[in-house]
Amino acid sequence: MLDYTPVSPGWTIPPGAPASGLATGGADAFLLLLERTVKPLVAARWSINPRRQTLAGHSFGGLLALHALFTRPDTAMRYAAVSPSMWFGGDLLAREERTARLSGSQALIAVGIDERGPDGGSGAAAEALARRISAAGAPTRFLSLTGQEHGTTMLAAMGPILKLAFEDRR
Repeated sequence: MLDYTPVSPGWTIPPGAPASGLATGGADAFLLLLERTVKPLVAARWSINPRRQTLAGHSFGGLLALHALFTRPDTAMRYAAVSPSMWFGGDLLAREERTARLSGSQALIAVGIDERGPDGGSGAAAEALARRISAAGAPTRFLSLTGQEHGTTMLAAMGPILKLAFEDRR
């Protein structure tokens, strides 16, 4: 929870919502760990194509992927947010989106067709976000996962995530 959530001053997870009462706000430290420690270790051992580096996450991990896309676009070139916890932080993602530099990135946002977040939101908000990200310069595919619940969406999205990561877009 701590590693996947951005700092959101004055905001706490409401009672009854997933992870209520747990510490939040460590996303930037976790992304630094990935950038400064994990990526160099992997690159020292295997040949890496930086244009295909992909950050994918589910639920709070999807929130992390969107946060990285909006605030640290050099973390990866491709981002997949599956069932992202867009409700976290109130208007946090909207604020980050307004100041984002998205050119050069690609993204996938996937949600279960009947999913609802703690705020009552649905796939419509995620689909609208995908359209805005595309309009801002980062081609983004929205994927509605028919028959999938929150817990099954990551597995259902793995094929499209792998396609995003490995397709050759020049």
